[in-house]
Amino acid sequence: MKAVYERTLDRKNLDKGAKKVYLRWARNLPSMIQVSGLAQAIIWQCEKAADKEKDQKDRKYLLADLAVVLGLAQPTLEDNQRMKKLQEEVVNEADVMEYMRLTRRVQQALEYFKRFAVSVMEAKDEDGNQDHA
Repeated sequence: MKAVYERTLDRKNLDKGAKKVYLRWARNLPSMIQVSGLAQAIIWQCEKAADKEKDQKDRKYLLADLAVVLGLAQPTLEDNQRMKKLQEEVVNEADVMEYMRLTRRVQQALEYFKRFAVSVMEAKDEDGNQDHA
């Protein structure tokens, strides 16, 4: 839980568009995993993050942070390298039991990412209205 909070705090200074993408996928990725499965959801997200469009590239932040929290990549690596490590572990390395355990761990981590992202990234604007990044 502490690692998730630290990763989320590190992303506090992202631009508004990137924060919006981070929050959206912190909220939506768990249900995507539930419906499609971990491997399919991660592969799809990584493919979209590799896209040249800015809002698509912003998806990499959550995936990179997830890889660090799960212990699959070092925080010192670039975001793209961390995202790649997550994809490799989920798709290539995990046997059935490991895949099931990893799915549970990802879902648990994403629950905390969602909570912390909302509390850290959503702020009040000058008028006191909720600004949803």
